[in-house]
Amino acid sequence: MILQSITDLQKAGEMSQRIMEITMKGFGPNGCTITLVDGQTIPRSRLVSVNAGNNGGKNGQWSYYGSVTVETEDGSNYVIDASLIKHVI
Repeated sequence: MILQSITDLQKAGEMSQRIMEITMKGFGPNGCTITLVDGQTIPRSRLVSVNAGNNGGKNGQWSYYGSVTVETEDGSNYVIDASLIKHVI
């Protein structure tokens, strides 16, 4: 998977917020439900790992990326680009 790079600071902040929500809610006994911008949902997701960072300002413009890996109750693993997450409940 190639992660999208975000240069807009507001969108980078929103992406960071979604990662934090999954981090907090994804450890509970029922996990969390993740809704993507295209309307797909991933219910009962539990956090496995987070990958986030930036380009160090190369070429004069900062960009940010992030993804989460979650596991569903049936044992399936999904790597999700954090910029594609609409909300987490």
